[in-house]
Formats: sequence, C-alpha cells, structure tokens
Amino acid sequence: MQVRPDGPTNARIMIVGEAPGEDEIRTGVPFTGQSGQELTRMLHEAGIARSECFLTNVCRERPRGNDISQFIAFKKNAITRAHVPLRDKMVLPVVREGYELLKKEIALVKPNVIIALGNTASWALTGKWGVTDWRGSELFCDQIRFEDGSSPTVIPSYHPAAILRQWSWRPIAVHDFRKAYRMAGSRERVGTDYNFIIRPSYPKAVSVLAELLASCEKGPFQLSVDIETRAGHIACIGFAWSERDAISIPLMLAGSEGGYWRLEEEEALVARIRSLLTHPNCKTIGQNFSYDAQYIARHWLFLPICSFDTMLAQHACFSNLPKDLGFLSSMYCKSHVFWKNDGKTWDASTGEEQLWTYNCTDCVRTYEIAQALSEVISKMGLEKVNEFQQSLFGPVMRTIQRGVCIDTKRRSQVAMALTEAIDERLAWLKDVCGQELNPRSNTQMYKFVVEDLKQKPVLKRRAKGDYTPSFDDESLTKIAAKEPLLRPIFRVIADIRSLGVFLSTFIEAPLDFDKRMRCAYNIGGTVTYRFSSSESAFGVGTNLQNIPKGDE
Repeated sequence: MQVRPDGPTNARIMIVGEAPGEDEIRTGVPFTGQSGQELTRMLHEAGIARSECFLTNVCRERPRGNDISQFIAFKKNAITRAHVPLRDKMVLPVVREGYELLKKEIALVKPNVIIALGNTASWALTGKWGVTDWRGSELFCDQIRFEDGSSPTVIPSYHPAAILRQWSWRPIAVHDFRKAYRMAGSRERVGTDYNFIIRPSYPKAVSVLAELLASCEKGPFQLSVDIETRAGHIACIGFAWSERDAISIPLMLAGSEGGYWRLEEEEALVARIRSLLTHPNCKTIGQNFSYDAQYIARHWLFLPICSFDTMLAQHACFSNLPKDLGFLSSMYCKSHVFWKNDGKTWDASTGEEQLWTYNCTDCVRTYEIAQALSEVISKMGLEKVNEFQQSLFGPVMRTIQRGVCIDTKRRSQVAMALTEAIDERLAWLKDVCGQELNPRSNTQMYKFVVEDLKQKPVLKRRAKGDYTPSFDDESLTKIAAKEPLLRPIFRVIADIRSLGVFLSTFIEAPLDFDKRMRCAYNIGGTVTYRFSSSESAFGVGTNLQNIPKGDE
C-alpha cells in the first residue's frame, strides 16, 4: 500500500521522510504513530504548526522491517537485476518512482524550505548522505529549479523515529526546525562573502602579521587561530580577525622538501607569530586549542596564550552536547554548511588550496562561534563557570608539556612479569584443552567454544544492526553459568585478556622522545566536568587517569 502526502499545497515548509512505517500504512497518512506525534511536538516547540506543512516521503511503500536497505543497495553483493541507478546508488524501482513523485510534489507546492528527515531524504534532495554530519546545514535542492530560477533550501535533520531511540538528539532537531522556521519566509539566501588570503607572498604574510600585532598594541584584540598538521608537523597556521576575514600562512608544500618558504623567511614569520600569540592584548580564540598548543610548543618552543576556547565555552554551557567544531557551527553560525570533510579528504593530488581554504574556514567559523557563545554565556549567567574553565588552559598545558618521569628499568621488569604470567596461563590452557588457543582471536574462540565444546554462543547486536556470536568476558560468564565445569577455563581466558590489556595499554604505552610519559588532558572531556586523558597529539602516552590497580 502506498501512503499519500498530507498538508496544504501552498505550504512554505515541506517535510520529507524516508518511507512509511507500520502506523502510516494503517492510517494512510505520513508521520503518524509515536514518531509522528513526537514530530508534531517538536515542530510546535520550534514555532511551526504541523497543519501548515506539507508532509511526504521519498519512498511511498514500507520496506520490510523498516529497513531501507531492502530498497537501496549499500553493498555490491546486494545489487540485483531489478535495481536501477539513482544518483550515486542502485535502488529498486519503488525508490525511483517515489523520487519522481517527490520532485513533482516540490514543483507543485513550491516550498521555501524543506526539512529532510534522515539520510535517505537528505540524499534524495541534495545528494548528501550522512545526516549526523550534514544536519543543520543550509543546502539547496539540486534537482529542482522553479520558474524564477530559485530552489528551495534543504535543512537535513534527524528523523523522529531515530530520536525516539536516541533522545539526546531531540533538542538538536528542534534547533534545526527553528532554523527552518526563520528561513521559511523567503527563498532568498544571503551567504557569507568570505575574504580569504591563501598562498600569500612573503611581503603579504609579513604585512598581515604586522597589522594584527599593531591592533594588539592598541588594546585587547580578538583573533582566532587554527593549525593544520601533516606527518607530525604544522602544515599551515590560520588567523581570523572577523567572521569573514582570514589568512592561512603555509609552512609545508606538497612536492617541496624545503617547504613553502626559504629558511630565513620561515624563521622571521615564526618569530612574528610568536610575538603575536604571546602578546598580552591578543585575546586568542581557539577550538580544542590544547591540540594546536601542543604542536606550537613542540616545534616553535613557546606556549601561546588562549583567552577563549570554543570547546570549553560549549562545555561550560552544555556539557552533555557535542563540542566539535562542525557541530558548534551548525548551532551558532548564521550560514552553516558542513565543511569538515574537506580536511579529511585532502591529499597531495587535491592541491594545497583546498587545505588552506579549509584552514581559513575553520578560523572564521571559530571566530563567529565565539561571539555567539559569549552571548549565550551572558544570557545563562555562566560567566564565572566559563571563566574558570578557560583559566585551566595554562596549567593543563604546562602539565602536558612536563609529562611524567618513567622508571624504564622498573617498567621493563613489570613487562617481563606480565609476559611470563600470560605465558603460564596459555600453557595451562594448552594442557587442559589439548590445543593452543588465542583468547583474543574471535575465530579461534568460535571454534573452541561452539565447535569443540558444543556450546550455544551468546549473540550480541553490532553497530550495523546484525547479531553475531560474542565471546567477551560477559558472554563467557553467561555460558559458564549453564555449564559450571567451564568456569576455570573461562576464568583463565579472562585473566589472559586482562593481563594483555594492562601490558599493551599501560606498561608498553609509547614514551616521548625524552623517555617521559606525556598524555593530553581534556578539560571538557566529561559531562561531570572531570578531566579525561588520552595519548598526546603526537601519539605517545595513554590514559593516565584510569590505570587499573593491578589486582582486578
């Protein structure tokens, strides 16, 4: 049964979902049942009346088990003769037919804004897959042009059915709906006209740095800073002094072993950068700036000042929400379009301009986010909380730089003792089981537990939704509860695993170049405001806060 759309044909806001569910099939109306009711409530909170929206789906028929992979082939081996091409995927005719109907509905309604709920709707309307990345972005429906040449704006967001499974997404979706409400009055969009300086000449780089330093001499001056790294070194450093103006100063250049500058030029530029980032009037803005500072301290031998870290400001306001730059941009920037994949997809063949532009974009977005978060902090009365969080940057960075002195001789002794303890237990397993067994190999554990011992495995659901046999300690404990004779064997297996983790994670954690243990402490790492720790920006160290006592 196909589910027809619902709503006025002159609606300014169109809402597009993936496919009807069981309730929709029964009622013949899209977005009914629990998820539909929740959608109505979220729209109301955003100031949108559902009755004034046009609601429809990409697919008009329900896939079995509400699993869209029944209609769209996500793997090559899932493609059949019945599949037809649509955009960059192979789909069954029911998807293409729904897609053609959707285009006709958009042409009929002529909405100003379309809220695309979930991956399938976002992909159908914009070609973008990955709603977690693209949600909140102001995109255009690339397959539709109205008579005046305009296209409706598309704002991807989470599907209410997904929100019912992940409730923390709800306020984020409501934020996206509010954005759609604000933009529903017109199809006219005014994007940000950025002024980026990339591939600067030496005189231009010197001139810009001199102007920024002169601004600091006049009084407090806000400047956002961001670095991009490559092969353990600083590839470029960017500065933004407004929401649209930025420069990226390259250090590395693909295909040039000597880098972008002559040695004496780079030395002079770094000296100017040091003067700027240590100036008492330079109110540096950064995003997760402890990462950048680790590189600057390592390679340029000075610790930059940081007055406002946007990640920490977000932590002070909403410690339970994401704090990455892409998310913050989606919540606080006026014209947000997701761009963070540009840095991930860069390689030498792409051209350095993409990386430098990406660097500038990070800078201007960080600057804009800082201005918006400052207002939020003031409205929420959290000035003292934010001030305290920001004040931790200096002490934490000095702790990261200093590191921990390691007794390498004692470390080797402990490593040897742990290795011997593991070998003793492996030998015991071989004697008892009559074969060598690697407890960390899922294949060997399956053969041993299921095929040799004839035990029914415990099935656990994986990230992709399928269930596979599990042989972790919890699963082995459940099996041993039904067959007590296996408890001694499974206890030894758990010991081997625990000893192995302690050895590899803590005792053999890589040391820094001077044989000290350094890790990165994240001020905004937990909801409870407790620090978290991990390996440093250079891949050495480990989590030094949660080391087991050794008697577990």
